Amino acid sequence: MVIKSIKLTDFRNFSHLNLDFDDKGSVFYGKNGIGKTNLLEAISYCAYGKSLRSLTDIDLIRVNQPFFQIRAVFIYKGKKFLLEAALDRKGRKLIKVNNSRLARVSELYKYLKIVYFSQDDINLIEGPPKARRQFFDMAISQTEYAYIDLLKRYYQLLKQRNALLKTEYSSTEKQAWDTRLTDVAVKIIDMRISYLTSLNRGLQKHYESIGYTSEEVEIRSNFSFPYSSDKDLLVVFRSEMQRLEEDERRYQRTLLGPHLDDYQFILNKSSINRFGSHGQKRCLAIAVKLSLASLISSSDPTILIFDDVLADLDEQRAKSIIESLGSNNQIFIATPTPSLYKSMDLPFIDIAQIGDRT
Repeated sequence: MVIKSIKLTDFRNFSHLNLDFDDKGSVFYGKNGIGKTNLLEAISYCAYGKSLRSLTDIDLIRVNQPFFQIRAVFIYKGKKFLLEAALDRKGRKLIKVNNSRLARVSELYKYLKIVYFSQDDINLIEGPPKARRQFFDMAISQTEYAYIDLLKRYYQLLKQRNALLKTEYSSTEKQAWDTRLTDVAVKIIDMRISYLTSLNRGLQKHYESIGYTSEEVEIRSNFSFPYSSDKDLLVVFRSEMQRLEEDERRYQRTLLGPHLDDYQFILNKSSINRFGSHGQKRCLAIAVKLSLASLISSSDPTILIFDDVLADLDEQRAKSIIESLGSNNQIFIATPTPSLYKSMDLPFIDIAQIGDRT
């Protein structure tokens, strides 16, 4: 899959932009603040239907304008698609593919597969558990679309069960909700475990490709309840839910499950947050994204976006990292120093020469 063109109206600092893309991608260059990252964000919006940089999509609307619009043409499995996305200041969002409105933003996951690398990736390791859960939930959804419906169902059941815990419920009523929640929770946890196993297979290789050849890395599940792989997950989950019944009655909320689980990044058998340097954390975060990209591109060509994350690496190493992901991917790089990527076979686009901006 590749993006062939994009047209922006009042998106971030662009009042108008109309740009065609090479199937290989491009290197966008120019001074800081000119709009390189904004263009990358617009491209990624086509896959996620939301901003990966802002808490609210309203921030994407150009100052003093009523709405933004994105029109992008992309090729998926040999067919051409037109994607249109728009949002106004009241938060009303419209996303269409080939003139058909999407019922849910998550339907975009069926089409474009984008992995976005940024300087903020270290927050995957240093940030809060909620951010890690969201990252891995999005990652799993890109390869297992059914996972999205499982998550939606789980959080609906969780909301209803928490409401029940705030009432004078009967044991029969609670048992029914316990069974429903447990069945979905176990399926989600199973899918997360399976995905993490696949991700870890490539993680060590990608971490070594960045330059750390004498260290071992992996990601482990950090469950909200005592569990080990030699036990039956369903049995353990049910048992722990029964054990926590009085605590849940007192706190009036569900105290175990996928909404509370976390992920732990391990360096040489210990938590990287305890013993790892800033550089090691940053490189491990890049390696996680590289491993994610490898999983996606093993079945579908992938769009890789690098928001100047390779600038701290030497040119040969940066090139080796990108080449390790195969030649079928479309690659977009934003940088203020294009000379770092001069050996790469990609078109170079001077951001100062395209579009109208404020």
